[in-house]
Amino acid sequence: MVASVVFSLLLLGSLGAAQFSERDALLIIDVQNDFMEKTLVRHDMQPRYPLPKESLVENGKYIMQGKLGAPGSSQIIDVINKWIAAFQASRGHVLASIDWHQPNHCSFCRNGTAQSNPAHFHPEGSLCGPIGEASNIDHRGRCIDPASTYDFTRGQLMQWPDHCLAGSFGARFHPYLNIPSSAIVLKKGIFPHLDSYSAFDGRVSVQPAPFDTTDTPASLSTQPDLSAILNKLSIRRLFVVGIAADYCVMHSILDALNANPAKQTRLTVTPSVHVIVPAIRGVSRDTTVSALQRMAASGAQLATYDPADAPPAHREL
Repeated sequence: MVASVVFSLLLLGSLGAAQFSERDALLIIDVQNDFMEKTLVRHDMQPRYPLPKESLVENGKYIMQGKLGAPGSSQIIDVINKWIAAFQASRGHVLASIDWHQPNHCSFCRNGTAQSNPAHFHPEGSLCGPIGEASNIDHRGRCIDPASTYDFTRGQLMQWPDHCLAGSFGARFHPYLNIPSSAIVLKKGIFPHLDSYSAFDGRVSVQPAPFDTTDTPASLSTQPDLSAILNKLSIRRLFVVGIAADYCVMHSILDALNANPAKQTRLTVTPSVHVIVPAIRGVSRDTTVSALQRMAASGAQLATYDPADAPPAHREL
């Protein structure tokens, strides 16, 4: 009798640990230093890498705000780490994307306006937009990928301060984010003339863990993209967290659902997509609310549960 009870408890425990299956993936989008608000230096955990002195402010008490720090972004690190731990404890896959830009990237305001609109040139980078055809900026002064062209023709194209320069501190994963060495990391925005909000435009990192200090456009150009990875792994459920909800998170989710009007992905099966709302942050509250509404209308499930309360994986017996 005792043995049967113990066996039952062990079985329940194993089922709990296997909340996620090999058909599930956690997608962590752009949790990088340049997208983080000012963050307290922690004493309850070690950073993944030494913090450069120039990254610290207020007598070393804080990590400085990034170039495009999202309000409230420091609050999602522990939440995402909990999801990472749950996926590592099961058979699920951990995927992550990072922006990986060259200094002359077309999304930077100082580059995007230099040739065709000198009066609005910003040598140190700035926030420019929304920009459209009426601005008289032609293809020389903007990104020419399908999503950027789609926004440009509708007067919605944004250009940004310099951020996430390849190999820089700003491009690294946040030091308290527990990215496992087994993660599949995709680098996006690698080509100077193409922008890449969506993780589906990224290419798998050539560099292994820690993933975020090297790699060139040439080395990445022949690597598989996210569609190829999801197809290879036969992913059926995609759980999404990260920054920024109103740009890179939203575009990634629209691509996952094949609901992006600017382009189509090459997924053989459209997964069910779960947006973990407590683990995302956006540029502004209003645009984040609008983005969440658009994601939900496109078929994404907006979730507020912890990983332990996630719907159990479908198991093939």
